Parts: sequence; C-alpha cells; structure tokens
Amino acid sequence: MARHDDSNDANYDQPTLFWEKVLDEGHRKRLVNNIVGSLKQATPQIQQRAVEQFSRVSREMGEMLQQGLDEAKKCRHHI
Repeated sequence: MARHDDSNDANYDQPTLFWEKVLDEGHRKRLVNNIVGSLKQATPQIQQRAVEQFSRVSREMGEMLQQGLDEAKKCRHHI
C-alpha cells in the first residue's frame, strides 16, 4: 500500500470544473445534502477532514457542507 500525496492542487481541477460548470444550484444543493447525509453520523474529526477536502474543490461547497452538518447536529439534539 502506498500513501497518495493530495497536496497537489491539480488533483482538484476536475471536481472544481464539475462543481462550477456542470452543476446548477439545485444540483449543488442536492449533492451537498447527500454528502451531509453520509457524514452526519461520522465523528467530528472525519467531518472536519471532509469539509477541508471539499473546500479545496470549492469554498462555497465547503461552506454549504459545514452549514448542512451544523444543521444536522442541531436537529439531532432536538430529538
């Protein structure tokens, strides 16, 4: 097994183009909601790492993801 170096920003070029040029606002929201649904039960450390990685694709995507996770946390506490 080898460790992959993800520090190269070129690794994020294609996902960034997909986010910016292919997806419209509705698709972006649905994508983020699906990711939130997958991450909401993960540990805070995993959630933070995911937000950091998705923020490298797009700052907007990272912010939307963090907001979604924050909302999911609030809803979980109100149950």
